Amino acid sequence: MDFVHLVFDRPAMRLRIFGPDAPTDAFEASGDAWGDGLHAPYGHDYPIPPGHYQLTTIDHIDPPIASEGAAQIQVEDLDADALDALIRDAHAMHAPGAVPAANIGGLHGDLGGLARHGRAAIMVHGGGSNAPDPFAPRQQLCKTFGCTRMHNEDLATLVAYLEHHPDRRTVFTVLGDPAPLAR
Repeated sequence: MDFVHLVFDRPAMRLRIFGPDAPTDAFEASGDAWGDGLHAPYGHDYPIPPGHYQLTTIDHIDPPIASEGAAQIQVEDLDADALDALIRDAHAMHAPGAVPAANIGGLHGDLGGLARHGRAAIMVHGGGSNAPDPFAPRQQLCKTFGCTRMHNEDLATLVAYLEHHPDRRTVFTVLGDPAPLAR
């Protein structure tokens, strides 16, 4: 495998890593958002559309902040150049005028969707401004402005894994709509 594949099953609230020596357990995560933005259902304040994205920059936050935790990983649209780098493992499916799609790791989905809905990027992060203890290892998962939130200790595991494989592109596949959260 020439890439790391994160698959986020939003209805089940599970994020799983597929790659060399990847942890075998799925992580609990949430993609629920506040939802009072202007571009429903996938613009600012709404969840990102299901599809294939790529993770890029990892930003360590020291000291941690309540809204993000100790790190955030940038999520960007998976573009044609990135897909070309994956072509041995992904088979593009694109009809003229249609949203570009691909089968990556056996999962069919659109390529990105952030730009189509007026967003440049979102993040995978921990924390939770509304959580009683946003810095706890397993803090309460709270709504975001469209990002993916993980428990702080799971995010630390993910960051360590990705930093151990810096030469591999990381594909982030988002499935379904998020399960609703109370906060």
